[in-house]
Amino acid sequence: MYPGDEAERLRFRVTWLDRWRHLVAIALAAVSGFAILQAVQEDFHVDWSPFSVVILFAFVGAIVWWVIECTIAGAMAIWETRLWRLYRDRSVPVARLVTRRR
Repeated sequence: MYPGDEAERLRFRVTWLDRWRHLVAIALAAVSGFAILQAVQEDFHVDWSPFSVVILFAFVGAIVWWVIECTIAGAMAIWETRLWRLYRDRSVPVARLVTRRR
């Protein structure tokens, strides 16, 4: 629509992340949750039952997923605001203050 590398790059980021946001968040949450549980098990030398591990993994995964979703939403809001400003600056003329003599 408008020429410019920065505007096109931001538009691509926002479009791609909007399309794949939930899948990226779930994948990152699953990997992060598993890594966190492994670190906890190794650090505290805990021998948990499989049921406890599954329940704890679900809780940790949900919390990590929520944090990732909030982070992605914040990044998208920043990018969308920047993109809107780039497009607006090209289409809206600069306002000038005119003082009138009495």
